[in-house]
Amino acid sequence: MIKKMEFYKLLNEGLFKIYHDGINHVIVVEIKADGDDSYENKAKLRWTRQHFSDLNNELKKVGIKQKYIFHFMSPNSYSEFFEYLKDGRLIKGAFRSDLEDKLEANGKD
Repeated sequence: MIKKMEFYKLLNEGLFKIYHDGINHVIVVEIKADGDDSYENKAKLRWTRQHFSDLNNELKKVGIKQKYIFHFMSPNSYSEFFEYLKDGRLIKGAFRSDLEDKLEANGKD
């Protein structure tokens, strides 16, 4: 269970900071419309995830205990997102929004 969390609102993005198990988790959420599986969003999801993966690897190499997590989300996933955020499953990698599923299912276009 998450005990301490900070939230910052940035335009159409949300930024959550959670300290858990000795690691600062920074969760970046970009809000889109339900079903917005445009080519632009497919590419943005792919490249942002790669960027965050590279960043997390570099942080780990130099011993910085911080991890970045990115999600695209639309209103139909809000309640599930906050449930996963609250009980800690989100920082364990268990959450996927409906929009992310659509973007990845159609991502080979």
